[in-house]
Amino acid sequence: MLVAVSLLVCACAAPTKVNRTFAAPNVADSSFSNFLVIGVAGNYNSRALFERAMVAELKSKGVSATAYHLVVKGNQPLIRDDVIDVVKTHGYDAVLVTRVKSRKVDADITKGPAEMKVTMKQSGHLTFIRYDYEELNNLRKINLTASVVLTTEVHSAASEEMIWAIEFSSSGSMENNIEQLIDNAAGTIIESLVKDRLVRP
Repeated sequence: MLVAVSLLVCACAAPTKVNRTFAAPNVADSSFSNFLVIGVAGNYNSRALFERAMVAELKSKGVSATAYHLVVKGNQPLIRDDVIDVVKTHGYDAVLVTRVKSRKVDADITKGPAEMKVTMKQSGHLTFIRYDYEELNNLRKINLTASVVLTTEVHSAASEEMIWAIEFSSSGSMENNIEQLIDNAAGTIIESLVKDRLVRP
């Protein structure tokens, strides 16, 4: 018997909890209008997707923002001195860095109905015995969800120090819906930045 496995990746609608993990004493007086956005990820495509999504969110609030991978023209290693040079050259007043702290993948397997293959073996007047009936598979559905914990930091270009940080979770499909997961993360970050008045149009 052949076993066919269908990967149906579904999004998880778990609520997002945001914890502000750090705020400098002067954070209430800090706001920025020109961000350099950096995503830290092992996968370059995911990193580039996130940086572009975060830039779009920042620009929607009336501030300037640029994805790091566009400035350095591709998949370059993240080296502190290089980032500082980019900030000074282009005049950014803040650097926003987001990285994955942890990731968990859940698989939910559900059996489906068996399928049948019907093959005509011979012609004639009889009906049932003219055919072979073969059970092909026992269809299984595998629902995969990824839950990630992310941290986002804002660094002041003037002081070269971190002045604000949050930690939050984001859940969604691991394979087919990575863009939605990234959009959800970017949306969560911008809400927190606006709430703490760190963006200045």
